[in-house]
Amino acid sequence: MTQFRWLAALGLVAGCGFGDNNATRGTRPDAGSPAHDACSNCATHDAPVPHDAQTVAACTLLPQAGCGSGDACDLTAADDGTVGCRGVTSQGTANNHCAVDTACRAGYTCMHDGANSPWCSRFCDADAQCDGTGSRCVDQLVDANNQPLDVFTCSNACDPYGQSGCPTGMGCLGFDDGNDDFSDCEYMTNKPDGAACTSSEECTPGAMCVTSNNVKTCMPTCIAGNDNTCADLNTVCDSFTSPLIIGGVEYGACE
Repeated sequence: MTQFRWLAALGLVAGCGFGDNNATRGTRPDAGSPAHDACSNCATHDAPVPHDAQTVAACTLLPQAGCGSGDACDLTAADDGTVGCRGVTSQGTANNHCAVDTACRAGYTCMHDGANSPWCSRFCDADAQCDGTGSRCVDQLVDANNQPLDVFTCSNACDPYGQSGCPTGMGCLGFDDGNDDFSDCEYMTNKPDGAACTSSEECTPGAMCVTSNNVKTCMPTCIAGNDNTCADLNTVCDSFTSPLIIGGVEYGACE
């Protein structure tokens, strides 16, 4: 499963420059199915969508090379996959927002979802280049026309239950990808638990959009096998038919 995102491109996000990128999730050749699952006695939880970016010339994104000391190689404002050197004014990483592209350290790019405050994301070619539990090389950058640029960044290593590891204002979600489930951060629209939904981004951080009896509703995320992780004592933590396991922890939904 690959996710597509944009470089925070000039004009798309106020205050961003150089190669601010868009993101979305799509399909990487070495990734699994984009499907999100179902509870053992209910149904499925939906996954968010993808990221953008990369390619050739003057300098290289991976490994970082071709720029002066203290500078970084990044995608340019042309938003077409071309690369160039930019300054580095702050050492922003995956937990940091970036009002300007120079706020991300070398090896990271300023990325956004088209509507919210952008954040720094790490370039990668393989999962091994991503740090932290749940982080995988699955976010593919796209251009202004939503066309893949064959440039990838790492998803965020975050905790879908504890809601840690994301930039301010974003929620952590788990994604079912066969034997390689992963986590990532998304802006969520805060529908309350029990509300109808079509995707997990519509729910509150700490909840997922789950299908039960053919009806999709926002349900709290919990740790499978531990009903105490459900705040409502009248509910139990159901696992999914395709288990969602990240870093050895199996997540479910409170029903």
